[in-house]
Order: sequence, then structure tokens, then C-alpha cells
Amino acid sequence: MVKINQKFAKELISKLIEAANGATKLNVHDPDEIAKYALSTLALLAGLIPEIGSTVSSVITLAGQAFLPSGSEPERLWNMLRERIEELIGSKISDYHFKIMKAKIEGFQINMNAFSKVCKEYDEAKNENEKRKAANTVKTSHIAFLFVIRGSIPEFQAKDYEVMTLPLFALAATMHLMLLADGIKNGKDWGYSETNISGMRDEFKKLTSPGTVAKFDRQSLSDERYALQDAIKKGTEWGVPAKVLDTWHEAYSDRFGPKTNIDEIIRDIEAKVTHGPSDYVSYVWKYYEEGRKKVVPYKPHINEPENRGITAGARLRAYADYDSRMAMTVLNYAALWPFLAGEKVTERGMMFLSREIFYGPFGRCTTVGWNESTPPKPSICSSRITSVYVIGGADIECTCMKYDNTWGHSYGKSCGGKPYQLDLERDEYVKSVETKYGHKLGCLKFVTNKDRFLKCGDSRHADKGGSAAPAGYELTSVYITQFESHEPGGCEGIVLGFRPLLTSVLQD
Repeated sequence: MVKINQKFAKELISKLIEAANGATKLNVHDPDEIAKYALSTLALLAGLIPEIGSTVSSVITLAGQAFLPSGSEPERLWNMLRERIEELIGSKISDYHFKIMKAKIEGFQINMNAFSKVCKEYDEAKNENEKRKAANTVKTSHIAFLFVIRGSIPEFQAKDYEVMTLPLFALAATMHLMLLADGIKNGKDWGYSETNISGMRDEFKKLTSPGTVAKFDRQSLSDERYALQDAIKKGTEWGVPAKVLDTWHEAYSDRFGPKTNIDEIIRDIEAKVTHGPSDYVSYVWKYYEEGRKKVVPYKPHINEPENRGITAGARLRAYADYDSRMAMTVLNYAALWPFLAGEKVTERGMMFLSREIFYGPFGRCTTVGWNESTPPKPSICSSRITSVYVIGGADIECTCMKYDNTWGHSYGKSCGGKPYQLDLERDEYVKSVETKYGHKLGCLKFVTNKDRFLKCGDSRHADKGGSAAPAGYELTSVYITQFESHEPGGCEGIVLGFRPLLTSVLQD
């Protein structure tokens, strides 16, 4: 059974709470950092971190500290997500559409800041009268923020750009679902009616249940239009900043346009509905799989005849990079989406959340656990690496990992080089691995979270560097993909597996 590493999760959530309270700033400089914090907030909202769940009134205000960090340019981080997928599939989004998405991301940040501010005022209200007034403000801001997100989603699903914008869509979809989940859980306290809450629950269910079809009825749209009109009116009266109000007006225009006839509005909305699946879970899986067909294999840096397996290694490494990138920034989120509004997370959901991602093969390869048509299968990890053992000299001769109290498979030959061993402490794990590869696997360097390291190999027959250091992950498996016993012998390729620390078997 997969479990949440409560200690690791609480450390991340505590940092988000401090940032939300203004006590400190969250330094997020890489998209992988966003993913690390995103998973922790999703786990919190899904009830997997119950000890501190009751102290947080609106989880999306915590997620916003990572998704849309104050004092930085969130569109730069979101753009990096897109660029990494573009490189893997050899295709780029148009400048025109990027400008549209950039404007939407800026709108997200403006509204996140505004919503976080009113939520903070609500949390700090000193008496019932202040609490009641603050609740009305939170409800109004929540209504408008929901419309801003709803109206922006189609821009992250643009035809022909679905794959390269998928990580951006996943962030926008996560915020949409978090807003709905917050409304479902806290709506009564904020002043929503049971009918309002039921409507949010229905919307959430449609977006997270595979196979559902988007439908729009006259009464619900009429209620939506009135709610947003009322929010804009109240926001104007309360002196909501002009930049925020501008996004609310734009959301109204996107949703309802200038028309007053509800039937005409329904036809316009249905015309805008994405061409892909209408539920978010099916959508991300559909375009993840389509993107896999577009992956451009890496070219080997040395020629094949003298280095049998180098072309296969380069090709499969490109697919591993695509799969790991999508797992970290899309599929892990989708694993928890259906459970954000109260349903218990299933064992299958936890297994997908704890999936192992792979880096490599670095070097030469005969076969690995994935290929061009089939990604790695999710599995459950029941043991952790407790010791790293490597033998090397001119190049790497042998590797072996100890899992809990048992040594795993020994790859290579155990003679002819110098042995190196790094025993890990109970709260220690390997956070990164660097390698040199070419004709042989020339060098390996394992670095732990305590900055201790093991380095082995002189890279005599290797000239290309490779590394694996996913933020929020620990090394969980090591495989040698090819070995030569004849001189010059030694290991010729390696695959490295990592799993999220959030579901680490290294428990508190």
C-alpha cells in the first residue's frame, strides 16, 4: 500500500503557509519546483495530509504561492514547461497564441493575489460581524475567479497545440478544480446556497469523470450570468483594483458575449467547447498519448557500428524524457483530480501518484521497460535504496544497489577495479546522479540530500555527460542496460529510476 510521506509533505505545506502569510517568499526558479509543491497541495486537498488540513481555509491560496509566485514572472516558469515539451516533439507554438496565453497567466496571478488577500482577511476576522462581511467578499471574489479560469481554459487547448501546452493546461485545470473543491468544502461558510454548492459539485464531477459530455442548460447559465454580473457590481462598489475588474469583465465577455438570449449564448458556448474530451482526466491522457507518437528521437553522438546499441539508447532516452516530463507536470496531477472534493483516494490513484520515472539509457542499450509504443507501467515500490556500491577504474565495471536489507542484482564484474560504497543514513536518499558515457559507461556520481557523494570512474572511454536530478524525487532503482566482458570490458549503459518523495517509503 502506497502511503504519503507526512514529514516531507508537511515541510512543503508549511513553506506555502509561511509564504501565504507574508512571512517569507517562496523561491521557485524551475518548473519542477512547481510540480513538487503542486503535488503537496493536491494531497492536502484530497485529505491525504489530515493533520494540517483543518488549519487551511482555502488550499488554492497555498497552491498559488507555487503556481503563480509573487514578485516573479509566472509566465516565464509556465513558458519553460512548454519549451521542454516543444524540444521533445520538434514543434513550436505560434507567437500569437503564446501572447494570448501569457495574458491569461497574468490574469490568473492578478486574481490569485486578490483572492488570497480576501481569504487572509476572512481568516483573520476578529468577530462574527467581520467574519460575515469578509465571507461575502470571499464569495464574490471566488465567483469571479472561477469565471476567469473557466473562460481561459480553451486557450490552453488550442487545436494543433494540445501536446505542447498540456503542462500549462494541467496547471490551469488544477486551479479550476481546486477552486471548485474549495467552494464545495467551504461554500456554506462563505455564504453559498445549497443549490450553488450542488452546482459546483456537478461541475467538478463532469470535469473529473472520464466519458462525461459537457451540457449547458438555460437555468444554470442564467444563474451564472447573474452571479458574475453581481460580482462585477459589488467589486466596483468595493473598490476592487481596476486590473482585477478588467479580468472579470473579460471573463463575462468570453462566457456570455453581447447577446441576451440564453439559447443563443448556449450555442456560442457549445461552439467554443474543446474538440477533445470534455473531462480533464481523459483530455490529458489523450494528448499525452498523442504526444508520444510525435517524440523526436535523440541522435547518437557516436557512430553505431563500433558502438552497438548507442542508437537504441539515444532513441529510448528521448521517450523516457517525454514520459518523465509529462508524469511530473501532468499525469501526477490527474491522478489526484477526481479525489479533491471528498472522495477517498483509491489504491490505483496512489499507485499512479507514486509512479517511477526514468532517466536514460545513458549509453548503449539492448532493451528497457518501455519502447516507442508503450510507456513504463506504474508499479508499487516497497523498499528503498540503503547503500550504493560501484566498482570502477578506467570506466565503470560493476554496480549494485542495496534495497532495505537485501542487495539487488549485481551488474557487471566484481573484479578489475576499485570498489566504492556509500551507506545511506535512515533519513538520507540519493537526490541526483551524474554520468559520463560513450563507448563505455565512464563515470558515475551519486549525490545525497545531505550532500554526501560517491564518485567512481575515470571516463577513459566516455565523453558525453548526462544527469538526473528531478526536484522532489529520490533515486529508487538503477539498471545497467549493456555489459561487455571482453576487453575493453565494463558497463556500457545505465537507466536511473526515481519516485516522488511525497510517496517515499522513507517514512517519518
